[in-house]
Amino acid sequence: MSKRFPANRSRPLAIAAAALILLATFVIGKEDQVREAALSAIARGSDAQRATAAREDIPRALPELDLEKLNRAKADETVVNLFTSKSWVGPPPIPAVQLAPVAPVPPPAPSAPALPFVYVGKIVDGDKLVIFLSRQDTKYSVSAGDVIDSSYRVEQVSEGGVVFTYLPLDIKQTLTINPPQ
Repeated sequence: MSKRFPANRSRPLAIAAAALILLATFVIGKEDQVREAALSAIARGSDAQRATAAREDIPRALPELDLEKLNRAKADETVVNLFTSKSWVGPPPIPAVQLAPVAPVPPPAPSAPALPFVYVGKIVDGDKLVIFLSRQDTKYSVSAGDVIDSSYRVEQVSEGGVVFTYLPLDIKQTLTINPPQ
């Protein structure tokens, strides 16, 4: 069930709206009458009265248009023709004579990824040095000549570091070992 405004509320609003409409119509009608009276007085009067009325009443009643302003173009304004045709064809191609040959840039040389190993420790087994390494969760004990995951070969093991060869690219890398002091 929809709610309705009580009858006693909507009537005063309707009356007020009708009164405002009547008042606006009356005011607009009075302005038109004053304008017509001023124009007819100007038309009936002498030349002096017309000139006085033209100076006093016309600017307030009807603004005078300066038609010369419409015909003049300002010196600093550029005239734009809105109805010119537009070509969607691009600029003409540059002649081949002006183009300089561009040598292709060679791709960068492949490089090995960073060593994934972390030094954990070392042990001397007779005359053989064994290094303990870690990669993520996997632990390795390596010595010279060992291959790790078919990707790295241990070339040299010393007190200062381990030299690896990255097998897919045959690139040597060194893991430096800093002994504790």
